[in-house]
Amino acid sequence: SGATVYCSGVNFPDSQSASADANTLDDYEEGTFTPTWVSGSGTLGSINYSNRVGKYTKIGRCVYFIYYSGNSTLTAVGSTISGLPFTNGSDVSNYTAINCAHFNFTTAGKDAYIVAGGTTIHFVSGTTTTTYVAGSAKFAMISGCYFIS
Repeated sequence: SGATVYCSGVNFPDSQSASADANTLDDYEEGTFTPTWVSGSGTLGSINYSNRVGKYTKIGRCVYFIYYSGNSTLTAVGSTISGLPFTNGSDVSNYTAINCAHFNFTTAGKDAYIVAGGTTIHFVSGTTTTTYVAGSAKFAMISGCYFIS
């Protein structure tokens, strides 16, 4: 007869114990971060955040994240969000597209990316002019994943 084996889960140390073996999962982390709207090339107006939260899960080199921002009032907004929890890989292949499920800060599209070697989400309009919409009830629900170096 066989013995019953019980597992309570996989535990990782508080600090990464890096392995040279590419097939060894040696890093797992969950946490939160506080992203901030910043001015890209224009003037950043005042933003009163009613809610703002970022959560991430890092598995090896891959970082999965979600970001939610609800604003009660907004006079203008920047074209980038800074404060991702880890720096995107620096190789040019690390430019990473981001999903914006609900985003009403701009009259342009919801296309966004993380530049290689950066910790900032950049928004692109597809046109030469992006109009940021001031007012109340502005929301951003953004998710993505990227690889660190």
